[in-house]
Amino acid sequence: MTTRRWLPSLTQSQVALLTLRLAAGFQLLLMSATWKLWLNPGSFPLVPLLPLHLRPQLIPAASIPLAAGCLLLIFNVLPQPRLQKRVVLLTLVAAAVPVLGSLQCLQAWHWLFMITLLLNLLPLPASNLRAVIAALYVCSGLSRFSQFPEQGPVGLIVRQLLLFA
Repeated sequence: MTTRRWLPSLTQSQVALLTLRLAAGFQLLLMSATWKLWLNPGSFPLVPLLPLHLRPQLIPAASIPLAAGCLLLIFNVLPQPRLQKRVVLLTLVAAAVPVLGSLQCLQAWHWLFMITLLLNLLPLPASNLRAVIAALYVCSGLSRFSQFPEQGPVGLIVRQLLLFA
């Protein structure tokens, strides 16, 4: 096992917290860059995930708690792990609501953030968590190599996984 020379004094839980804080920071940065998608539901055509007939105003109403949850995670104002897990859960719920209202909100970086939040809630060993997150990013990167992802490397990976399932 190699040592991390640039993070020698951090424990695995501190590294996981740092990863979560960075993910929340990038989520907030990308939300601010695409603010019309999150705060002005009329800017893009609504493509609901489920036929729930959710009100378009639900997207900005959920985006504000999502941004607040990201800020709480970035600044780590809740040092107690139990309270922090609650903030992660509420942020995950707030992140899922805009996706239910419109698939336009399901940007690649957004679902990766949602999966990072979900994995943070699961009681996985740190080594498994790192492997899952690394696999997600590798598959996301591989999907860019082909014009039709289902026919490219990601399609091959998905077909192999379906054969093993």
